[in-house]
This record gives sequence, C-alpha cells and structure tokens, in this order.
Amino acid sequence: MLHLCDRIIRIGDRIFFVIFGIVKQPKTIKIMLHFNFTRILKMRAIDKPYSFLVKNGFSHNLAHRIGKDKLNNCSMPHLEKICKLLNCTPNDLIEWVPDNETDNQKCTALQSLKKENKFPNIEDITRSIPLDELSILKELIDARKKKS
Repeated sequence: MLHLCDRIIRIGDRIFFVIFGIVKQPKTIKIMLHFNFTRILKMRAIDKPYSFLVKNGFSHNLAHRIGKDKLNNCSMPHLEKICKLLNCTPNDLIEWVPDNETDNQKCTALQSLKKENKFPNIEDITRSIPLDELSILKELIDARKKKS
C-alpha cells in the first residue's frame, strides 16, 4: 500500500506532513475554530484555573494548557468532564474566529460560535444596585436555580 505521508503533525496553527521521515510544510492553513476557556472561566469567577483544574482531577499538563488557552485538541471524555465541571456545553467552549469577510459570509452555520470576549462582571453589576434591590436579584437567581 502506498502512503502519501507517514503522519501529520500540528504545532499551534500550523500543520506539517512527514513524508519518508522528512518534514514538509504545506501551504499554511489558518485554523478558525479555537477553544476559549478563558471566557467561561472568568464568567464562573475562577481566577486560578490551573489550581481549580488540578484540584478537580486534571493532569498538570492539561490544566496548564487549558488555563493558558493553548489546548489544540481535546478527547471526548476530557471535554465532557470540563463541561460538567463548568456547567456548560461544548459550544460554550468553542469559538469561531473567521480569517476574512469571505469566510465570514460563507459559514453561516458557524455564526453561533462567534463569541464576544466581553462578559458581565457580576461584582461590578451588584455594586451599582442599591442594597434593598439586591434581595430581588437573589430571589430571581434562586428561582432560576429551582428551574434547573
């Protein structure tokens, strides 16, 4: 059987083909789907993601890569564990960043994966609410928890 390449290596956003032991670099392929853990970790008020992940059973290496948004791929069991831990879906963790307007217009199915890095800072929001109205906010949150 003839193989065109021995294996494919991915380093960051670059893909390399190994042919007969020689590394060949094809045209650079821009990866537009990324894991964005920072967004959900900040929304969950986890300011020390490495410690949080190690404490919850992740290896030091994986916890470091997740905490630094350096994870290029993830096994399904790890993805499921992260989603359960952060109470989110895989769509909350995956972000689509189109490289130009042409791709942005063509991929309408991926539009839902475009994320804004802006997220509400609950502490700032609650500081601006008068104390007597904070009880109303707590009641709304409690009612939402009961529905879940």
